Amino acid sequence: MTAQGKIHAHVFNALDLGEALRHSLASVRGLSGVEARVKGGALLAIAAGLTPLIWYFDVQPTALWVNAASGDLIASLPAALALAAPLFGILLHLLPTLFETVLPRGVIFADWLTYGAAAFDATTDWPRVRDTMDAAWPHFAAFGALAGPAWYLARLALLGFATIGFEIIWCVCLVCGVMLLYQSFRTP
Repeated sequence: MTAQGKIHAHVFNALDLGEALRHSLASVRGLSGVEARVKGGALLAIAAGLTPLIWYFDVQPTALWVNAASGDLIASLPAALALAAPLFGILLHLLPTLFETVLPRGVIFADWLTYGAAAFDATTDWPRVRDTMDAAWPHFAAFGALAGPAWYLARLALLGFATIGFEIIWCVCLVCGVMLLYQSFRTP
């Protein structure tokens, strides 16, 4: 496999929600009772804590961008389609995240849709990430000579989490948390 092929495989393995869920559910399948209840509650608390981050860094910036870009398009729809405009708007808001997390891996068309959705989502999320990291610049002064590289690395990391990371972690925590709570009340 070429170096480019290996990078491609690693990127899509990291974005593969189905694979992450399979591994996560396999790791919690044998838990029950109080242990499952405590771990399930902790995972649901993590998912609840991630919800505002997903809203602030991903959903809201994408929604603002899509609203600005599609406002004229939705307003120009014929009256018969005007009732479907809110559904069309919601679909436009959700497509990047759905493409990034749900499409199958290894299918060339799906892979390119995922790349495109991730690039679009990163573009819409960038202003919010940039503003947040610009406000955080004074906190990086403690790194001395490494302040600049640390700040840029943190910007890239936050952009990665804003684009797809928070959603994948949220989905895994939510699904595993619900599964663990269900298993905790099940009789062995």
